[in-house]
Amino acid sequence: MEAEDGRRGGSTVLTVALVTVGVLVLLGIAQAVAVGRVGIGDLAVELRDPAPAAAPRTTSPTTTGAAGGGQGPSSSPPVRTTTQSGSWKLQRGMLTLDVTSVESRGGRVAVAVTVTNASPGQMNLPLASVVATDSTGRTHAAGVRESTWPGTVVSGDTFSGTILLDGVFDPLATTFSLAFPVVSGQYAPPKGATVADLPVPSQLPAPPG
Repeated sequence: MEAEDGRRGGSTVLTVALVTVGVLVLLGIAQAVAVGRVGIGDLAVELRDPAPAAAPRTTSPTTTGAAGGGQGPSSSPPVRTTTQSGSWKLQRGMLTLDVTSVESRGGRVAVAVTVTNASPGQMNLPLASVVATDSTGRTHAAGVRESTWPGTVVSGDTFSGTILLDGVFDPLATTFSLAFPVVSGQYAPPKGATVADLPVPSQLPAPPG
């Protein structure tokens, strides 16, 4: 009787042990599937390669601006060109003056002028009397040696010349007048002639030396 009870007790213990082992095996399989690792702590075994470390994330600088790659509006005044062409015309009696261009030359201003004499007599416009006055009040005489100026226009004729003004214009000057205070001849205007509101071109640095 006692021997039979002993066999039953041993069988029960063996059954419990086998069930425990089965449970542990199932848990190990589940762990291996889930995390690729079997065991606990230092006794654990990796069953798959660890995931590669993520590459560091980099960012690129961005540039903002107006649409089309341009720049936003600027508060600076518009840049004046170095040469401006047009027709700034003045008529005094039978004398007509037509300024066709103003140009910056190394900081000085050159003025191209066409003179027309519709009178029956000759007229003279001496270069030495020509003077320009800019919008800041500064005056500029004509460069006698550097200018190309015939000075005399016969009846019914026209000539063109270029007057190079002395001195550099003030950077704040925007316009200037060109005066011919002395015009001689029987049919010349008694008070001369002045072409006003001529644009000042942007100034370039004077050449060295």
